[in-house]
Amino acid sequence: MKIKLKYVPSLILTVMTVFGAVVLTTPYARATNPDSAEARVVVDDACTFNDNYDYTFTFSAMNGTVGDTTSETRSYTDGNIVKVTCNNITGFKIKAIGFSPDAAHATGYDGNTDMYSPTTSAVIPTGTATSGATSAWAMRITSASVTSPTGTGAPTATIQTPFATWASVPSSATTVIQFGGSTTSPVEGNMRADYQYYISQSQPAGTYTGKVKYTIVGD
Repeated sequence: MKIKLKYVPSLILTVMTVFGAVVLTTPYARATNPDSAEARVVVDDACTFNDNYDYTFTFSAMNGTVGDTTSETRSYTDGNIVKVTCNNITGFKIKAIGFSPDAAHATGYDGNTDMYSPTTSAVIPTGTATSGATSAWAMRITSASVTSPTGTGAPTATIQTPFATWASVPSSATTVIQFGGSTTSPVEGNMRADYQYYISQSQPAGTYTGKVKYTIVGD
């Protein structure tokens, strides 16, 4: 049995990433009297994953076995470790939601947390089980950190409960990491997600795909 876990940004086990942009509104001047004028520039939040990440974990698993991605080689270049940047001075969040495919949605859709196989009507539901009659797959935020700015009073990254340990993939957009903000410079950081699977003795043979979509939201 092959288990396909795809990591796109936002990430698609799959990781998809939603990108933000800096928007400068057109400066304008308003004459209040012949001797004065006002100019204003509004800079919107710019929160992004720093590349178009698309990573797939592929495993072959026998019935009755457990596995996870924590032993996979990690680097920035292969998309396994994700860089994030945001200029929101009060901080930002990384949110996750299941984005798996099904028979009607080949590329996935928001809220679907089942791993899906097009060759069988069976699925693998999300969950943290590592034994028993029902297969399961789960996610975990293994690490999150701020790389800039640094020093006294620098912002931090906090993995939210329960995602520091194996947890079910959320069916609605749920905060998995909270980053602090900075008034001096954009905050840059890293995140790493991992995935676990358990294949029950009764799981039909097939190739199953599960996806998680990640988005950045400014506070």
